[in-house]
Amino acid sequence: MSGHASEQAVKQPFDVTVRKGVLLFLALACLYWFVWVPWRPSRVSFLVFFGFGMIQLAATYVNEFNPADIPPLFMSSLVRLFIRLLAVAGLVIELALGFGAKPWWEALLLPIPPFAFASVLYRIHNPAPSFFTGVMALVMALLLKLFT
Repeated sequence: MSGHASEQAVKQPFDVTVRKGVLLFLALACLYWFVWVPWRPSRVSFLVFFGFGMIQLAATYVNEFNPADIPPLFMSSLVRLFIRLLAVAGLVIELALGFGAKPWWEALLLPIPPFAFASVLYRIHNPAPSFFTGVMALVMALLLKLFT
């Protein structure tokens, strides 16, 4: 028998499960209405918004220095600075794409849904999954842009 709490399955109360389901539904609805509907003709822009939303989430998790949750790669101050700068650059790119295609009030709302969606999916404060998912989305956007 193992005494580790992380290895044992912990059943959550019903209200917590319902709350998580409602939050996921709201995040998906926001993602659909504010990101997918305006960017349906451009899948590249959708992937850019989603990728940078994930990287921005990783930047917030990198700021919370907890050695139990953060892999050794993300403990380096240079990597942490790189992720923060990439997140700020991503926000600027998102706003530039948004202001170029939408009115100013819609453009200000466009970066929010991917961040909310990612924060619901990646509840653990480990920046690695959200960062690498964001990088993969940006690489896919680049490949789509190059080949179409």
